[in-house]
Amino acid sequence: MTNLAATHRWLIFVLAGVLLTLGMQGMSLGQGGKKIYWTEWDGRTQTGNVRRAHLDGSYVKDVVTDLKDPRSIALDTLRRKVYWTDYGTGKIQRADFTGRNIKDIVTGFKIPAVLHIACDENGCKGEAFPHNGGKIELPHEALIDPYGLALNPGDRKIYWGNNLRGTIQSADLNGSSIKDILDIGIDVPINFAIQVGGDKIYWINTERKAKGGKIQRANLDGSNLEDIVTGLRGPHGIALDMISRKLYWTADGNKIQRANLDGSQIEDIITGLGNVDKITLDPVAGKIYWVSYTPDTGIGKIQRANLDGSKIKDLITGLGYVWEITLYSQGAYTVAPSPDKLITTWAEMR
Repeated sequence: MTNLAATHRWLIFVLAGVLLTLGMQGMSLGQGGKKIYWTEWDGRTQTGNVRRAHLDGSYVKDVVTDLKDPRSIALDTLRRKVYWTDYGTGKIQRADFTGRNIKDIVTGFKIPAVLHIACDENGCKGEAFPHNGGKIELPHEALIDPYGLALNPGDRKIYWGNNLRGTIQSADLNGSSIKDILDIGIDVPINFAIQVGGDKIYWINTERKAKGGKIQRANLDGSNLEDIVTGLRGPHGIALDMISRKLYWTADGNKIQRANLDGSQIEDIITGLGNVDKITLDPVAGKIYWVSYTPDTGIGKIQRANLDGSKIKDLITGLGYVWEITLYSQGAYTVAPSPDKLITTWAEMR
């Protein structure tokens, strides 16, 4: 029994040493579970890419390359798929997290042409006159130019804004059952956030006529449309913190603001930024991530700060134009060795 007890203590010591070593090596197990994904335009090659990196900015990797013009991006963490819109082709596409198995999910109309659209209670029809001549008749279901993208794994749906008709649409994750959710006229919904579990979708409305912008929300079926924040200048990114029940967005090209989910108690979080664009949150870790760029050079970067705006840090610099950013955080954990837990675990195993 004495030898067995000594063996147990030795094994516990070795296991604790291994875990402590892993923790000292930058928490590599936990860091590997969380990644930043983004879409990026490369001005040198005139192509777009889907890319990713660890949350500390290390291990930058191309996921999908040589795309026409990828813009919005969303992740299905349950099925390990990445979705994106391609402004150059009018498509919504997806691939595995590895970049394999690229598939067209929604195919819209994207040919250089003069386009006339007429709508009535039965839907819309279009006539396209391509620059090289001819005429193309377009039925209602072909009048799609996706801009903005959100994904709700719970109801297995994707949502996007239709740049051609000023509508919000949805479809199943495989692109079937395309449906008009809400018609907001000539204004264009450009960025979305899903309130999972609350049956709400939030978006930024560019308000072309007002030359401004506002944040709106509605139920996922398009009912109960509400203006949440109005009178914004140059809003672009939007993200939700469902832990603190806060809504974050970028505005004026140089600041990040937040408010309660109903739009009350607006406050500036970070000001004085340079051309800040899209944002995403890690509420559990208390972090906000955003992209910014230099107009003269087209060079972009990804930055991070605490949710209260403190501790701003450059994570990845020297990028092309980053269109949108999101996080993959499923399966992430922190290595926190505990001899008590090891002893308990060993006792249960024994």
